[in-house]
Amino acid sequence: KDIKFIPDYYSSDYLNKKPGLIVLRHILEHIVDPKDFLTSIICNQKLYPSDIYVEVPDWEWIVDNDQVMMFSNDHCSYYSKNSLELTLSLCGFKCEQLSTTFEDEYLQYFGKEISLSVSKQLNDTPESLKYNRDLHLKGYSGTDLTDKTKSFIRRIPKVLERFKSYFSRTSNDAVLWGAGGKGAILLSTLGISYKQLPFVVDSNPNKHNTYIPVTGQQVIPPDRLKIIRPRYVFITNPSYYKEIESQLNSLGIKARIIIIKNGGLKWLYQN
Repeated sequence: KDIKFIPDYYSSDYLNKKPGLIVLRHILEHIVDPKDFLTSIICNQKLYPSDIYVEVPDWEWIVDNDQVMMFSNDHCSYYSKNSLELTLSLCGFKCEQLSTTFEDEYLQYFGKEISLSVSKQLNDTPESLKYNRDLHLKGYSGTDLTDKTKSFIRRIPKVLERFKSYFSRTSNDAVLWGAGGKGAILLSTLGISYKQLPFVVDSNPNKHNTYIPVTGQQVIPPDRLKIIRPRYVFITNPSYYKEIESQLNSLGIKARIIIIKNGGLKWLYQN
């Protein structure tokens, strides 16, 4: 079938016919009122999409793995499996599959439409409201997410001090690989300026010769490493480790690869 691309923000102006599929990848966590967004735009009148796919950061993974790099000003909401399923249920969708993806970092939800009236009947009774309130605070195994979150908050100062200690020992001979949100958030949170760590590496040519906000590191292409010859390469996203390792090998860079993971650093090997 022919596909037409419209370079515009999605709004109710485009709901002139029923969509077959709505894909929300890393959208819902940026919405202040997700229920209002879903019901006013996606679920407008009788124009429900047949299917919906939603992908958001997994709050339980964040607190279990001390992920201080997952916090940014434009993240309005965070979801557990249960709270994501409840949100979509209240907006007229039935969950078909709910699992994790991208090394368990994100939740992925596949759902199908049910009518909003049926959804309200299922969710608006006093019993179901209490059940929903209790359920969305539970983790995968029934663990209370409130307790997990409180424990995570208490650990944050120690996690940050640990990172500062690592960078202070190595930053003169190191680069950070990854100029996306995680890298920028980590540098800003730790207060590591370009004077301590001058360069951030990224494979995306659109980011080259730009600068990290606040901390000022220059973003450079991987081939600049042949000139810099770092002893340490910090990786902010473990999922890209193999790709980065391959690029370092092709450039002939003999550096220690250090993955920032689970509130600490995983010193892999001498490349």
